Amino acid sequence: MVPSMRRKFSPWIITILPLGMGDPRTVKSTSFRMHFLVLALCGYILTQSYLASLSGILTKPRSSSEMQTLEELEESDYPLYGLQTIRLQLMESNPKLYKHFKEVSMNEYFEMFDQVIAGRKKVATHAAMTQILFINTTSIDMNFHVIPEKIGFYSISMLLPETSLILPTFDKLISIAVENGLFDYWIMQQLKEGREKNLISGVFFLLVIGLVISSLTFIGELVVGSKNVPPHQRHLKALRLRRIQ
Repeated sequence: MVPSMRRKFSPWIITILPLGMGDPRTVKSTSFRMHFLVLALCGYILTQSYLASLSGILTKPRSSSEMQTLEELEESDYPLYGLQTIRLQLMESNPKLYKHFKEVSMNEYFEMFDQVIAGRKKVATHAAMTQILFINTTSIDMNFHVIPEKIGFYSISMLLPETSLILPTFDKLISIAVENGLFDYWIMQQLKEGREKNLISGVFFLLVIGLVISSLTFIGELVVGSKNVPPHQRHLKALRLRRIQ
């Protein structure tokens, strides 16, 4: 390599080229500009994707605490749904909880229980033994909870109070969207349209293509630069070779 090219593209510059670093003297090089542009663009996309994912994790509603007693349920704003069989028990043993109680039919009761399991209903249901066994043997939402303290022979199953680590003002909107099934609808629409889940792979394809193009441009600059060496520099090189010989 001629001295001018050696000064422009030293071994150190060539070594750190894949890392996206370079010497300020090589900023005017087209290959270095392309290389930096590709890394900057892909880095920006990946950073924004990471921030979006992190925001989703931090703002996702999650259980704030687990209710362990009926007194905690009495002080909460949870409506209690159940069959007629426990109405008299509540009137005698839990007058405060009786104010939250709403009687439903058998079909409405099971439908309400399904909505609680799916996370679409912020209510408490008086769960029979069959539902308790289902809860303990099935993988369901972690927000679903059973209060250990019982009313008669049965426990209370409920969806826990929800909160978020940050942005509490958006918590209510997120909960409303979940309860109304908007997320389920969007997911089904995605599946129907057949879109790929791993869309981030396109960013890496863009990165590889950009690196290949910038590397080819870099090689082209080396070839073209060696051909455009001024005559006086060629003469100096010839003199140096003669002295060595």
